[in-house]
Amino acid sequence: QIGKKKKARILEEGSEVDLFRKIWNERPHLCEECGEPVKGAFLGKSLIKPQSFSHKLPKKMYPRFRLLEENIDLVCSIECHTTNAKRYEDLETRYNMELEFNKILQ
Repeated sequence: QIGKKKKARILEEGSEVDLFRKIWNERPHLCEECGEPVKGAFLGKSLIKPQSFSHKLPKKMYPRFRLLEENIDLVCSIECHTTNAKRYEDLETRYNMELEFNKILQ
């Protein structure tokens, strides 16, 4: 059972699963790190591999961009998820992405 705050946020914003499903349905199933196929993120309507979706700017540090499609990369493995996260660790990169994402949300 989910808490009242989380339920209200999901009703207002939608859920990550909804966003992940949209990305899965619209993008080629190729890893944005190594180019290999991304397999089995969904089984029917159920998300079974959330690690296939990597937030460029971490959702805990940048909650405003948690449900921004441009902030999500498809990856094929935990290794590529880790590599993907490291690619965006540089403060200048994060700053520039934050500026870009803020423009999208305006």
